[in-house]
This record gives sequence, C-alpha cells and structure tokens, in this order.
Amino acid sequence: MPDDFDDIIRDIVEAVPPTDLTGREGLRGFPVEAIWREGVYTAIRLAVDDPEISASYTTPGQYVAMQLGGSRPRFMAIANSPDRARRDGWEFLIDPTSRLEPVVEAMELGDEVILGEAEGPGYPLSVRHIEQALIFVTGPGIASVRPVIQYWVDHPEAAPPHVVLYYGESEPDDHAYVEDLARWATDHGVVIERVAEADADELRYVQDVFRARPRTLEGTMVLLCGAAVMMQIVARMLLEAGFPARHIYTNIA
Repeated sequence: MPDDFDDIIRDIVEAVPPTDLTGREGLRGFPVEAIWREGVYTAIRLAVDDPEISASYTTPGQYVAMQLGGSRPRFMAIANSPDRARRDGWEFLIDPTSRLEPVVEAMELGDEVILGEAEGPGYPLSVRHIEQALIFVTGPGIASVRPVIQYWVDHPEAAPPHVVLYYGESEPDDHAYVEDLARWATDHGVVIERVAEADADELRYVQDVFRARPRTLEGTMVLLCGAAVMMQIVARMLLEAGFPARHIYTNIA
C-alpha cells in the first residue's frame, strides 16, 4: 500500500523537463573548441559568442536544448558555472550510453553544435539560513551540480559553511572531473564521498554512504540529480527523517 510519501517523492523525482524537443525552434550553431575525456564520459566546450544566448545563462543548474549532428534536440545540463562559461566557453558532459556519444566520437574541433538559450530556474543559491548543502548525484548528474560548486568556490561568501558531495558511478574509474573533486576537497573543504557500484565494499551506492555516515539535517539544503531510483531512495530517507520536501531540489542530468 502506498504511504504518505509516495506522491511527494514522485513530485520530487519528476520535477525535471522533458527530453524530447523535436521541432524546437530558436537554435543556432556554435563551434567546438575542445574535446576531452572525463572518466567514462566525453566532455566538450563550445565557443558561444551570441550575446542573447550568452546572457541567458545566469544560474548554475540551468540547461539548454542541444542538437548534435542529425540527432534530435534534447536538454543538456551546462557543466560549468555562468562566470566560467562566459570566460572559457560552455561545457557539457556526454553520457557514453546516450545516443549522442557516437556523434561526439566522430566530432572534430570546429564542428558546430546547435544550442538554444539557457532555460530553467537552476539551483537556488540564495536560500537563507543554510549551514550545509548535501549533494547526491549519480552518473552524468555530476554535470548539473559542478557549476554550483564552482560558483561557491568563486564566491565563497555565498557558499554554505559545509558542503558534502555524494557521487556514485558504476566503476571506480568512471568518475568525471576527478581533478576538480580533489581540488574542492583539499582547497575548499568540500567533503567528497566517491562511490562505485563495482567496489567490494558494502557501501556501493550513495544512499548506503549517507545511511552509514548520517549527518545532521538542520539548516540543510539537498540537491539531487541522476538515476531516478537513487533520487527516490534518498528522498524517502530524508522525508522519513522529517526533512522538508521544499528544501530538496532536483535537476536534469
């Protein structure tokens, strides 16, 4: 029998935009400036020189409609913060299991990628009285929250005193942005909980780590992004502990 949390959890997990954008208008092409590997993923950086599109990206956690080659447009999270995107170019992380990976594998520098304006509200970074941010991600969900941590690194006065990142992948070598993870931990005090399903350790999933090493939830905001089953389990754990649903935020991977 469903319990009182089922509808709330469903609303939390489904609070993401659709991915089928067939017939989308207002897109234009931008050249690829860089292509590199991030764990099991492929990362790309685009030179976005359109003033309107560039100005549309204001908040970490926003996303764009993207089209690669002849593929259908789909929403993709912007993988670096607005300040860094304007300075360095817009970055994206391509999931090896997605239909975009074969297109990216054949891509060369200078090839065009079609983008629209940045959309969505992004993550709330001005929540008052927040002492801690707990961030739970799996797989390509790391691309959605990386801009948040970059923003806090560049604007420490806006950062909560304590940030914990729970980041799960299938294999230990699959994790993206490992250099960032190390830098955030050593230079900025971010607690990094890297988890791999293939590890022999009993703590194979981010929810296992959270359960084994519980943290106070007072004055906390929670960011969730990644596999639906992870978000469902973590949301249930939080709600059962009395955590308010209004302080749980989700986004597309």
